[in-house]
Amino acid sequence: MLPAAIARARALGIDQLVVASTEGPTGLRAAELVRQQAYAGKLVVVTHQAGSREPGVRRMPVDVQRQIEATGATVVMATHALSSAERAFREKYGGIEMLEIVADTLRLISPGLKVGVECVLMAADAGAIAVDRDVVAVGGTSRGADTAIVVRPAHARKLLDLKVREIIGMPR
Repeated sequence: MLPAAIARARALGIDQLVVASTEGPTGLRAAELVRQQAYAGKLVVVTHQAGSREPGVRRMPVDVQRQIEATGATVVMATHALSSAERAFREKYGGIEMLEIVADTLRLISPGLKVGVECVLMAADAGAIAVDRDVVAVGGTSRGADTAIVVRPAHARKLLDLKVREIIGMPR
């Protein structure tokens, strides 16, 4: 999906590419493809926040982050925009929170769609992408980067301003 995402970004003149990468291999692959295809836009790799699985533990090792950044890409490590804080209340008190409904609705279409949207929110909140022009985002599941979308970004506090403009590809 990464080659298709880069090709579509180039075809649409989009100069922002956001790629989800939990531990780093997808981010490294994206950086290599950006170099090979001479994509001149900005690459932003978004990863899980520290403590997402174990308290104080990073999912993407520091050395891998540095390798990605050495290619000129930006790595954003941030709290999941569609789950983290609300999950704490669900786990303690039960029930379901509004953002979890949004996340589950996006997952109905494709888990990678949810990841792509969430990573765009996280990248926007980190100031790593501009919100006044489209971005191509790549997300997926533990099985890899399998979904690519064109999105008009927004900050998390303006979630309803985010617009998915196109689904470039996703699994059946």
